[in-house]
Amino acid sequence: MKKLMYAGALVLASVAFAPTAQAAGIAGNTRVPHIVSAAGSMNNARFQPKSYALKLHVMGRALSALTIDAPEQLRLSQQITVKDQAGKPLDATVTMNGQKATIAFAQPVEPDTTIQINMDNVRTLTDDRIWLFGLESRLVGLNADIPLGVVRIDDYGTRL
Repeated sequence: MKKLMYAGALVLASVAFAPTAQAAGIAGNTRVPHIVSAAGSMNNARFQPKSYALKLHVMGRALSALTIDAPEQLRLSQQITVKDQAGKPLDATVTMNGQKATIAFAQPVEPDTTIQINMDNVRTLTDDRIWLFGLESRLVGLNADIPLGVVRIDDYGTRL
């Protein structure tokens, strides 16, 4: 019985320390921009229009453009602003192409910068409450867009 208890304690101890050892250094090894967070406005969430925000951490190379692919049931406006981690607005041009908004930065966003993208005056066409936004980045020195992933934003308001 003691052997079984010792074996169980050894297994628990190894499992408890394994995630810490595996997680060490992962953030420092990132060589591409990555999504930090995403949120919808919760103030008067039952009313149109809505606002959504994304945070992106630029790593590796400087970021020259960002493309946001919105779901078909949302209507983005050109009221998209970008700020750095100090809250300073970044000079950028927003171009709309259907459900895609491309943000081209006047000056590339340098690595190790966190930016916040605010999308205001967004209209919803359905009562869906889960939105999936696709993100792609254009990095300085590369000729192709790099997919960054899909951002999920839960919206608990309703359409009027």
